Amino acid sequence: MLICFGLGLGSAIALGFGRFAYALILPAMQADFDWTFVQAGSLNSANAFGHLAGALAAIWLIKRWAPVRAIVVSVVLTSAAILATPWMDRMDYLLAIRFLPGLTGAVAFIAGGVLAARTASTLGERAALGIGLFYAGPGVGIILSAALTTPFVAPELGADSNTWPQAWHAMGAASLLMCVLVVMAARGVSSGVSDQAPTKAQAEVPLWPALLGYALYAAGYVGYITFIIANVREHGGSAVSAGFWWAGLGTAGIVAATLWSGLIGRARDGRALAMLIGLAGTACALPLLVSGNLGFLLSFVLFGLAFLAVVAAATNLVRLARPKEAWVRWIAYFTFAFGFGQTVGPYASGAVADWIGSTDGVLWASAGLLFLGALFALGQRDVERSGKFR
Repeated sequence: MLICFGLGLGSAIALGFGRFAYALILPAMQADFDWTFVQAGSLNSANAFGHLAGALAAIWLIKRWAPVRAIVVSVVLTSAAILATPWMDRMDYLLAIRFLPGLTGAVAFIAGGVLAARTASTLGERAALGIGLFYAGPGVGIILSAALTTPFVAPELGADSNTWPQAWHAMGAASLLMCVLVVMAARGVSSGVSDQAPTKAQAEVPLWPALLGYALYAAGYVGYITFIIANVREHGGSAVSAGFWWAGLGTAGIVAATLWSGLIGRARDGRALAMLIGLAGTACALPLLVSGNLGFLLSFVLFGLAFLAVVAAATNLVRLARPKEAWVRWIAYFTFAFGFGQTVGPYASGAVADWIGSTDGVLWASAGLLFLGALFALGQRDVERSGKFR
């Protein structure tokens, strides 16, 4: 279990810092550079495009290097990119430096997912919990990012338009320290879990309903995760309160690892995946339906409980539906679908926000995409009809 959690710190760097924390710093950067919502969203689209490219590269890299070396190199490069983010204020540089942690972060995420699945395969009935602990890693990153960035982006704490670069520096330094724990966990898998001989596959149940639902989930969730802090600020919330909401989201993401482990572990079709995507869609709509702090509180907590669990549920379906030697390829396929969805999402969401003149439009669009994704995921039939692969 500790190995799975240690590997999850790699996803804390790759996603918690490299992707999600941009939402916390975005209002300060947008004000400093006078960006439109499309320009603001384009930086996360660049990051998502890097994630897409990383998913394609991961299959080759992991086969060439093995998952242990792939995750170690990737988390170090991701940490360096985070640290270097504010070094230049040119848009072409910012697009490139947001692309890089998307690329390396995807490789780290896939390699870590493969190692977590290998470890989970030794845990028997606790396999889903082990996978959940790995995917709780971004929740840890979200909590840490709130603590590390808020002092540099909150005017209430003395921050001004020139202090936001220090938020990136703080996360970069923390990432480099966390790399040590990731390396220790990865080495634990290398020495403690051996590869099994390839399993002859039986007739395999298609995974395209889950894959399509997952892509729509990515397109919907990324609009929320990119612009929800801007929405809080737009409706009068302070940067400090936004940091607390963000930390609450990360805490709920960690709790989800144990809360849904039984549900995910029993799931043999798309029902658990659909339910979790639907919960994320409900969370997107809550600030629009329930006014004031109550709406934001319910939204952040419910979204936190759902959004990382969706990834764990998808990975568990792959673990059950495909033989071990195919896990790298299929986790990469799902990551590619995810990357495709979240590449389009931020730019499209920013365009909607510019058109409406408010980030409320982003939340409506995100909720719609997520509910549609839940419907597709619900069409995933029982993967055990293909036979069990352990």
